[in-house]
Amino acid sequence: MMMVMVIDVNKQGGKSAELATTPSSPDKSTVEENTIVGMEDDFNTIHDRLISQTDKLTVIPIFGMGGIGKTTLARKLYDDSSMRSRFDKHAWVTISQEYNERQMLLKIVSSITRSNQEMSNDQLMETVYRGLKVVLIFRLIASRNLFIEKLFKKNPCPPLLKETGKHIVKQCRGLPLSVVVVAGLLGKMDPTHENWKKVEENLNSFLGTVSERCQSILSFSYSYLPQYLRSCFLYVGGFPEDMEINVSKLIRLWIAEQFVKARSNKRLEVVAVGYLEELIDRSLILAGEQRANGRMRTCKIHDLLRQLCLIEAHTENAVHFMNENVPMSLEVIYDQRRVIVASKLQHPRFYPTRHISDITSITHTFITTVDNHFKRQTSSIVSQFKLLKVLDVLSVGKDFCCVIPQLVHLRYVAAKIGKALSLAKLRNLETIILVSIEPTSLTHPLDIWTMTEIRHLDIRWPLYICNPLLVENHMTLYISDPLELEQPLFLNSLQTLHLHNSSFVSEIIRRTPNLKKLKILDTSGYPYWHDILYSLILLEELETLHIELDFIHAELETFDVMIFSGDNFPPNLKKLTLSLTRLPWDVMNLLANLPNLEVLKAKTAFNGTDWKLDEDVVFHKLNLDVW
Repeated sequence: MMMVMVIDVNKQGGKSAELATTPSSPDKSTVEENTIVGMEDDFNTIHDRLISQTDKLTVIPIFGMGGIGKTTLARKLYDDSSMRSRFDKHAWVTISQEYNERQMLLKIVSSITRSNQEMSNDQLMETVYRGLKVVLIFRLIASRNLFIEKLFKKNPCPPLLKETGKHIVKQCRGLPLSVVVVAGLLGKMDPTHENWKKVEENLNSFLGTVSERCQSILSFSYSYLPQYLRSCFLYVGGFPEDMEINVSKLIRLWIAEQFVKARSNKRLEVVAVGYLEELIDRSLILAGEQRANGRMRTCKIHDLLRQLCLIEAHTENAVHFMNENVPMSLEVIYDQRRVIVASKLQHPRFYPTRHISDITSITHTFITTVDNHFKRQTSSIVSQFKLLKVLDVLSVGKDFCCVIPQLVHLRYVAAKIGKALSLAKLRNLETIILVSIEPTSLTHPLDIWTMTEIRHLDIRWPLYICNPLLVENHMTLYISDPLELEQPLFLNSLQTLHLHNSSFVSEIIRRTPNLKKLKILDTSGYPYWHDILYSLILLEELETLHIELDFIHAELETFDVMIFSGDNFPPNLKKLTLSLTRLPWDVMNLLANLPNLEVLKAKTAFNGTDWKLDEDVVFHKLNLDVW
């Protein structure tokens, strides 16, 4: 006889033992067909383990943070028709935080054997556990294993710390979030009995319900954060709930806020990634989606930790999160160092207590991640932020071209504009993301080439960067001493560049020698690709290249300009994206010569459907992605 038992351990909501056993499925009305979307692999893995041939006891823990669908997954397995036909007996058991072991075992035996006969505890244990395959939803029982794995990976807990570790885990009350956060905290300490004992004593002092204790544990972990991580952590709370946060954007914002401090010869972006990884190690931030090369594309934050961010940010006056339910005067907004709008305000209640021009603002940051109904007010409100360093209003469908030039302290700007604007006074700008609000061509003003602090430049279609040669010619008209222009204009700090193709893109490339990422979009079929491709070899630091053609109005023969040679690409290139280039498949043999290429994305990139790869052609590090 084969039996399966599902145990749901440590359900919140009751202190007495509530135990439900049944030979049939849980109520199917509560189980929706699509509730395990994204967990199909987990379902198949557990299913295969359950039907494997063995007479031994098998325990399969399903663990993770609250609310991710552990019980739903177990019920899906329990209801599966192939499982029903495979096992003679079934039992579903729900156990609260406190339970009577004998009563639990008696009810399990009763469910399986249909017998209520009295048995000794040893007999009960033998009857229940002999030959069972148990799916155990992780709450309390696997906490210790999770704790040890988080701290010591595959190594055992040192004997000196084992007993204290048990007490620490017990204080977490079986909540995975509490367990991993405490483990993350201990992982940053010296593994001494004194340090662990101090943490245990603090945990023992926390009172209240399980959820209240969890919040206390999270606050306790935050109190141990070094100062350089606190601001970074609180900042993440400004993003909408459950949002997958783009890591590249987050890092640029941290740098613009000057949270990231230089370390030896490392780039600030590298240091910032280290900050993020440290927060992930502490389980305060969760890793999200991965890129094809394994690097993080997104990160996210648990709801309870985001709530902690909101509380601590308010207490420390670090970030002000605008809430539609709280009426406020404009003076209140202007007294905040950082203002973030992370939710849609359907009926915002702003009221000025005096004329807006009379208000002096100390606000350094204004970010809105959603378009709001107060966008008509946004420009006038932002125009008073004279000390603003970070402005991200890209989600607002409003023209900011008249506001941006006034904000001379800006380090980061992401906005829509309706006409070309002058950035001559904005010498501190590091990140520029500009999108045309109207489908008309706009040319950037000449002063872009004098902005030496720029690190990231994203000029979306139909905006253009001006020709640097014209800038130099223009400057000679106003400089009496020609020696002042002895050195040509270069943007040596620029690392990321997104731009539209033009006749002078190759000249732009020559003047941005330290680029890490380059994206070129061509919608017109400019006959300059030979020069552009030839200039790429100058970018020795380039790691990511994206070339996208979209010849809607061009003749088909314009695709012939995409001529590649083996010497076109810089040797450090790790990621290459080709879209609508329609190249001959022979080019693939040339791409194989790139020693560090890890990711190749190709969308209608090659003509024909047959790819004949020469036997001696080998992609050493490539992950091929065709979409």
